[in-house]
Amino acid sequence: MQYYTVNGYATTADKGYVAASGRLTFAPGEAEKTVTIKVFGDAKREENENFFLDLFGAGSNLYLSESRGVGTVLNDD
Repeated sequence: MQYYTVNGYATTADKGYVAASGRLTFAPGEAEKTVTIKVFGDAKREENENFFLDLFGAGSNLYLSESRGVGTVLNDD
């Protein structure tokens, strides 16, 4: 299956995180994968911001209960 990031309140234009996309391959019986997204800290006081990770292109032998995950960039000030 494939994945890509989607802007939420955190955006790539505001340098909240780095856009990412790629492919995930699951071995038989494997149920989890980790996707690492680079986020940036800043000195701006702001609320926590989110972005999304969309999954698509799953094969016929893979069941997805959700196709969108949520990432949160925590305020670090």
